Amino acid sequence: MKRDMELIRQILLEIEADDDVFAAIPRIKGKSLKLTRYQIDMLVSEGYLSEHMEENYGTPIELGFQITWKGHEFLETIRDPVIWSKTKDGAKKAGTWSVTLLMELGKAYAMQTARDHGLPV
Repeated sequence: MKRDMELIRQILLEIEADDDVFAAIPRIKGKSLKLTRYQIDMLVSEGYLSEHMEENYGTPIELGFQITWKGHEFLETIRDPVIWSKTKDGAKKAGTWSVTLLMELGKAYAMQTARDHGLPV
């Protein structure tokens, strides 16, 4: 199974928008629960989401997920649809979709946008 950065972005946006303390696995239109769970597991393993469990008579019960500080930072970098589009285009040109590159490209495009608006960055 492959990493899907579009789906990862959507998952982060959906979990952030959830009003519960612990968000359930979001149902993303056109994406299987299996694929969504795979992306979530990667987000948890890399520290972008935290998974919360409790035990009920020795049986683990999943409470849900929360975005970590690192996850919020990544989401803020790729939240804006225009910046996300430019970031994706840049990644395609670079030939890689590494999260590190996406973060750096997103930051660069955000900085350029700020400069275009006359902000001293």
